[in-house]
Amino acid sequence: MEANLRLIDDHLALYTLAGPVPAATALPTDARQGAGQIFTNGTYAVLNVNIWQTYPARMGMRAIELVNKTEYVNIGSGWQVITQKNEKSYLTLAIMQADTTQPAGSQGVVTNDPGHTAEHPINGIYTWTGATWVRNAFQPANQLDVDGLGVALKETADDLNGVDAKASTAAERMPLRNFGDWPYAIAGDDQVPIIGVKPSGFGKLVTDELPGADLLDPRYRYAVIDQTTGDLLVAYRWDGATINGAARLLDGEYSHVWADEEGNILFARRWDGVLVPGGTRGDVSVYAQGKPGRRSVWAFIDGLPYQLTSTGDAWAPEVASGTVNYLARQAGGVVKGSAALGAKYAPFALRCVHIVASGQSLAVGNNGAATSTRPAAVNRVLAPAFGARKTDTATPILPAEVGPFAPLRSVIGEAPVIEMSNRLALDCMAPADAFTVTSLHASGGKSITELNKGTVYYDNSLQTVTGAKLQCDADGIPYAVGFIDWIQGEKDCKSAAGFYAATLLQLQADYTSDIAAISGQAGQVPILLDQISNWTAYGVATSFVPLEQLQAAIDQPGKFYCAGPKYWLKTNADGVHINSAESIAAGKMHAVAAEKLLAGEPWLPTHCTSAVRNGTQVTLRFHTPLGNLVADTERVSDPGNLGLRWIDSTSSAAITRVVVNADNTVTLTLDQIPSGADPQVGIADLGISGNAGGPTTGARACLRTSVPSTFSDGSEIYHWACHQRINVTTI
Repeated sequence: MEANLRLIDDHLALYTLAGPVPAATALPTDARQGAGQIFTNGTYAVLNVNIWQTYPARMGMRAIELVNKTEYVNIGSGWQVITQKNEKSYLTLAIMQADTTQPAGSQGVVTNDPGHTAEHPINGIYTWTGATWVRNAFQPANQLDVDGLGVALKETADDLNGVDAKASTAAERMPLRNFGDWPYAIAGDDQVPIIGVKPSGFGKLVTDELPGADLLDPRYRYAVIDQTTGDLLVAYRWDGATINGAARLLDGEYSHVWADEEGNILFARRWDGVLVPGGTRGDVSVYAQGKPGRRSVWAFIDGLPYQLTSTGDAWAPEVASGTVNYLARQAGGVVKGSAALGAKYAPFALRCVHIVASGQSLAVGNNGAATSTRPAAVNRVLAPAFGARKTDTATPILPAEVGPFAPLRSVIGEAPVIEMSNRLALDCMAPADAFTVTSLHASGGKSITELNKGTVYYDNSLQTVTGAKLQCDADGIPYAVGFIDWIQGEKDCKSAAGFYAATLLQLQADYTSDIAAISGQAGQVPILLDQISNWTAYGVATSFVPLEQLQAAIDQPGKFYCAGPKYWLKTNADGVHINSAESIAAGKMHAVAAEKLLAGEPWLPTHCTSAVRNGTQVTLRFHTPLGNLVADTERVSDPGNLGLRWIDSTSSAAITRVVVNADNTVTLTLDQIPSGADPQVGIADLGISGNAGGPTTGARACLRTSVPSTFSDGSEIYHWACHQRINVTTI
C-alpha cells in the first residue's frame, strides 16, 4: 500500500529541477524529497525516500520547471514546452484526428465517441505529438467506475448497518465497562474482560499476561499484533485504556515482533536486526538436514528456515530457553553443541561472500516459472534488498538500494544461480564461516561485448558490490566477492576463433581490478562458467565459443573455472532455452564447481587430457572429477561413435570403432592411417545446423562420470564430457 501511494505521489504535481537532460545524467542526492527531473528520452525520475526512482514515459503528463516555471508536456519520445494553453474538445475521435493544425503538446478531449466502451475506451484526453494524436496515460475515472464505486459503498453501508444492529443487540446482553474505546465487554466471573466490543460491533479477544509481554513497554499489559507484518496495532494499558499503533508500544530496544495466531509474541526484532525470543517456544521447530556425515542443524521459525551449524555432522537438536542444543561428531567422538536463536546472520557466519552473476537468457532463467520461491536459509543465503535482480535488469542500480540484505528466492523465472547458492548452504558446500549474497545482472540475447565493462549490466554489478560492501561495513562483517557466475555465449556462437577467449580474459581482468578498488580484496576474482551446447539452433554446425570456454579454465586456473557442458539438459521447443527443472539442474552443476572454487581447490570438468596415435589406433586419456569414465547412450543418444570424430586437413581417415576402457581411456580405431596435417579428435564438437540443442538432437557425446554428485534433496547429476578438440601426437 505504501509503495503504491508513493508511486501515485511521484506522478502528481511533478516539478523538475531543470529542463530535459540526458537520462544518464547524475542527479543530486541532496535535493528536496519529491524533487523531479525530466529526461530527453521522455522518461523522468522522482526523489522519494532518498532514492531517485525512474519511470517510463507517460504521454500527456506535465511537469513544471522549478526555477523559471516553464511547463512541459510528455509526448512519449520526449518533453515538449507548452508555449500556450491549447486544449480543444471534439465529439468523436475521427473529428479530432482530422485536426492537425495545432502545435506539438496540444491537448485534445474526445467527449462522445459512439464507439467508446469500458473495455475499449475512446473518450478521454489526448496529446498531439506533432505527427499523431496519442491517448494520455492518465485519464479521469469513467462513469462505470464511479457507478461501481457507488454500489460498493452502498453494500458497505448495508454491512455496517447490520453490524450496528448486532452490536445493539449485544449491548443489551453485555455489562457496560469503563474500557476506553471498548465500552462493552464479555467478562469472566472476576469481572476481567474476555472480549471487548466497540459500539460499531467490532470485537477483540482479550487474554491476560500473554507470553512475550516483557518485550512491551512497561506501561502496557498486552497488545494486538498484525499477523502479516508483525506490527503492533493497539496496546492495552494496565488501567484498561487502549493506545493505537501510532504511539510507541514496544520497549525502545525493539522495532517489531512476530506473534502466533493467539497473539503470543514469539520473537522481537531489535533495531540492530537481532531476534530476541519472546519467552515462549511458540512456532519453533528444530531439525537436522543434509547428506549423511554432513548434517547441519536448522530452526524453522514463523515458517522460515534458519541455519544454525555448518561444519561436521550434527543431529538431535532440541530447543531450550532460546537456545538450540544438539549433538555433533568431533575427533572421532560425540560432543554437545549449542547455538542461539534469532541472530541477524547465521551464528557461525563471520564474513560475507558475494556471488555476482551475469550472462544471457539461460542465466536469467525467464523461460521457466519461478519455483524456488521460498528462502533456503533466511540468515545465510541472502540477496540485495530488491532481490537477486531487478525486474528490468537494465534499470540502473544505486548502492543505497542494496542493503539491508533480504532472503534469496526466485521471483521472476528460475535462474541457475539461485539453486547454486541454495545448494552451497543446504549441502554444506559453502565456506563454513560465511554467508552468501547473490545478485544477478544478466539480460537475454546479449553478446559478451554487450555485457562487459562500460555497459549498464556491468555497471549495475559494480554498484551492487559497492552497496553490499557498505552494508557489511555497517554490520562489521568482512566482505569479498567470491566469483562471477557466467552463463553466456550463444549470441557469440558465430564469432571467429580467438575472439571470445580474448574478450573473456579482458572481462575477468576488468572485474578483478574494479572489484578490488571497491572491496579492497586481493587476488583474482575468478569467473565460473559453463559451455554453450545449443549453437546448432542458431544455424551453425560448429562453434569456437564452447572450445574456448573450456580452454580458458585449462590454461588459466585460478582465473576461470568451467562447470561443464549443458547438452545433457533438455531444451524447450525453441531448441535453446530450458525449463525450471533443467535450470535447477544447471545450478547444481555450478554448485559442485563453486564448492571447489570457494575452498581454493582446483576443479576441472570431464575432458580429454591427451590423444596419442599409433598406427590406426588412437588412445584418448580423460580427466574425471568423480569416478571413472563410462559410456551412456540412454541419457544421451548416440550421434555416432559416441560423439567422437577424426579431424585433419584432408579428412584422410574416419573412426570405425570406439571402446571405453576402465582406466579413463578411450581407444579409437581408424579405417586407415591418416595422412592429413593438424590431426585432432573432436569430442561433441559437431552438430547438425538448425537442430535443437539437448541430449538427443544437439552436439553431444555419450561419455560421463561413473559416479554422480548427490544432493540432500535426493537428486544427482553426472558430469559429462566437454565439447572439445584435442590435438593428436603420433608415436
